[in-house]
Amino acid sequence: MDTAGRAGNRQATIVVVGLPQRSVAHIKNNLSTDISRVSVVNYATVSEPEVHLYDALVIQPESHAALEKTCAFIKKCRANDIKQTFLILIKEFSIEIKNRCLLAGASECLPSTAGHVQIADTLKILLFDSGNPSDPHLVLNRSSLLLKRNQDTKLTLSYFEMRVLESLTNIQGHALSRDEIAGLLEWDQRHYEARTLDKFISRLRNKIKKSFNLDALQCVRGFGYKLSKEIISEE
Repeated sequence: MDTAGRAGNRQATIVVVGLPQRSVAHIKNNLSTDISRVSVVNYATVSEPEVHLYDALVIQPESHAALEKTCAFIKKCRANDIKQTFLILIKEFSIEIKNRCLLAGASECLPSTAGHVQIADTLKILLFDSGNPSDPHLVLNRSSLLLKRNQDTKLTLSYFEMRVLESLTNIQGHALSRDEIAGLLEWDQRHYEARTLDKFISRLRNKIKKSFNLDALQCVRGFGYKLSKEIISEE
C-alpha cells in the first residue's frame, strides 16, 4: 500500500485481534474523528498472507504463550519485508515484555488496560506521523551525507550519524544494540560510556525532530535503539 497516499487521504484499514466487539467499535469511533474513511475488522486470528490487506494490526494476546507466538509471527513478517504497523496490547505489561515485542518488530506496545482513546491516538501517530502527515518519508543520501524529505528540506549529517541511520534503515523494524552502535562509531565496544552514546543518539534525534518534526528514533530500554517506524529509505 502507498503509505504517503494513505496518510494524505486520511484513510486506514485496521484489523483487531483478541478484543471484544464493543471495544473495537469504540476504537473505530475514536479514529473516525480524524480519519475520513476508516475500516476496522475484528478477527480471532490473522495469517501472514492476509497482513498485506491492512494498514495496521492491533493484537491482544490472551496468554503468555500467545504473546510468544505473536512475537514470532511479527518477527517472521519483518523478515519477509512486511512493513505494516503492529500495535500490541499486553495483559501483564512490563518494560521487559514491551522490549521483547519491540525487538521482534512491533511498532508500539501498550498495556491492555489502555483506554480506547489512547489506542486510537497511538494508531493515528503510527499511521500518519503527527509531525507531517502528508509526507513523513525521509531519504538518506550517503554520498552527500544528507537526510532529506524533498529538495527544499535537507539535513546535513556527520559521517557517523549517517552510518547509524544507514544501519537502522537496513534493519527496519528491528533494533541495534548499544554495542553495535558503538562499533559503528568506531568506539572500543568493551570500554565506552553508555551515557555518552545515549547523548549522541539524543542529539541526532533532536536534529531530525527540529528539521522534520518527526520522532525518528525509539529507545529499546536496556538494549539499544530502532527507527520509530519505516520512515527512512536509502536513495
